[in-house]
Formats: sequence, structure tokens, C-alpha cells
Amino acid sequence: MYWNAQGILSKKEFLEFVNTNNPDIIALQETFLRPCNDFNIPNYSTYRTDRLSHRGGSTAICIKNSIPHHEITIQTNSINNTAINIENGTETVTICSIYRPPKINDPNMIPDLRKIFLNKNICLAIGDYNAKHHSWNPGRRQNAHGNRIYKFAHTFGLDLITPTTFTRYPTNENHYPSTIDFGISKGLTDSSVTVKNELSSDHDPLLFQINLKNFIPSRNNYRRFTNWQKFQNIVKEIIPGNPIINNTEEIENHVNNFIETIQTAIDQSSVGKLITHSPPGANQKHHP
Repeated sequence: MYWNAQGILSKKEFLEFVNTNNPDIIALQETFLRPCNDFNIPNYSTYRTDRLSHRGGSTAICIKNSIPHHEITIQTNSINNTAINIENGTETVTICSIYRPPKINDPNMIPDLRKIFLNKNICLAIGDYNAKHHSWNPGRRQNAHGNRIYKFAHTFGLDLITPTTFTRYPTNENHYPSTIDFGISKGLTDSSVTVKNELSSDHDPLLFQINLKNFIPSRNNYRRFTNWQKFQNIVKEIIPGNPIINNTEEIENHVNNFIETIQTAIDQSSVGKLITHSPPGANQKHHP
């Protein structure tokens, strides 16, 4: 189950919905929880990433106690996330609850998504992406984040699990319904999602059906081709020269920003192409 609750403590009908639908895993966004707040569901383990700086945001995952699992940490800059690994026999399945605040032209989104899926054979990231693309939000305006997510998924052979109906109905009558809540998956098969027009938020809850018995390998071999002249031009524009540094903490911050900026410039300067056979030399043994 997924739901952007917009304040979970005030939603008394939530427990009734859980009891009726009996989900194995619950991914929550915009819980508005703070460390001082208690939030538990009987027979579930709860993991939270509370926003400490100001009100709003925050993510959580609740999973049945009977399912073997453990929490993991994925450091991201533009995406709030809570993540767990499910120990499913010989396979590890990562489930990530994410919330991407509706920022404009955030350069860290794709690098953050890369971190979530990096070195994971089976992964599902579900949440409120605040991203619109005509393939899942037909008849409505697209945005840059939707275009980037669509390209990211297709470049790396990921699946978009998107509803066929709107998921958000804004209270502002000047705004239109949209589909901004969905999942991105890797290594899963027979996945589907249903929108339930219930609960008191401007986001409807979603029920995902995920097959954790039959897994699929990465569907495609992709190679990235980078236009290094374009990369140099982008780096020249977006990397500031000789920043003022006053302490070791600022050094760490500038180093992290530099790394993220370089990766973003590479993403913006590269295209992915499908290779229907293994890239040359991929299976060759190298001798000293």
C-alpha cells in the first residue's frame, strides 16, 4: 500500500483501511511526523525518516512483523526516503518509500534515483514524485521532472508501474487532477497498481500487487555515450570557482556538491543506447 497522507496522526480512518485491505507493506509520504510523535500499527514494524528542519514532508514504511527484513539507509539530497530490504530466500528485495518535494529544476533528482537503484537486483521505489509525463498523466501538462524520470527509466531498463486514473485531486479549484504517484521497479514481474478513492487526503491511496516469487534479470544491455564537449560547457556554467571555505564542515559540503554537480553534468551530456548483444570485450578475459 502507498499513501501520501498529508499528516498521518490526524487520519483516524487509516487504521480501518489497513485492517480492511491487509497490506503486507505500507509506504507513507508526507507523514508530518516529528521525533516526539508516537506512531505504530499493531503487528507491523515501523521505520521513519522524519523531517527535522521544518514542518511537512517525511516518509515511513510499515511492514508486517512476520516478514524477514531490515532497514537500510540511502543518502539522498532532493528525495526524502525510507528503505528496507526483504530477505526473500536467496534474493534481497529493496522497497523504498519516497517523496520528492515539488521543486523546480532540481539537479539532484536523477543522481538520487541512481543511488536508490544502484547495485540492487530487485528494487521497488514508490511514492509521490511530483512528476508529470503524458505516458502516465494523459491530457495534462508535462513537467521537466516527468520527462527526466521517463528517460531515466527507459535508459536503464526499469519499469514504470503507473495508475490509469488520477491519483491527486487538489483542493484548489484552479488546479487540475493529476497522476504524480507511482512506482519504479527493477527485476520484478507481474506488477500492477490500483487506485482507491478513499481516505482524507488530496492524494488517493494506491494498492500495488507485486510478485515476489518470479524475478526477471535486467532486460537490456545499455551503454552510455557522453558528449564531452557538452559536458565541459555545462561544467563551466554550473560550477562556481574558488568558493569561500571557513571550516571543515564547509569543505565536506563543497566536496559533496562538486561530486553531485559532476554527475549531473554527465547525465545531462549523455544518451543511453540499447545494445542487443553484450558490449565488445564484456566477456573477454584480460591477461596481464
